[in-house]
Amino acid sequence: MSIEKQEILKWIPVVNIVVIAICWMKTYAKNVTTNTRFIKNLLKMFLVLIVFNVPRAVLYAFQLPDVIYDIAFYVSLYLSLFFISVIAIKDQKRFIEEKKQ
Repeated sequence: MSIEKQEILKWIPVVNIVVIAICWMKTYAKNVTTNTRFIKNLLKMFLVLIVFNVPRAVLYAFQLPDVIYDIAFYVSLYLSLFFISVIAIKDQKRFIEEKKQ
């Protein structure tokens, strides 16, 4: 799948993580790259998950209506999936540029 199509799919919440994760893993499987680059980007993705889910977990300590918790869940889910796809697409673009040189 082309990078342009992935750029469009990153805005669709559930589809983006499935398609982009598969394309990102396929890029690493096809082309032998260093493991440190893969681990570095994987750690960035985990950091995104932590950044968006820790505030939501802290929010659960307060006595708020369930609607607030639901909104916080869906916002953190969308943002974390979106930024994970941004990291994967950026890494694929960087890999394609390095491959051209």
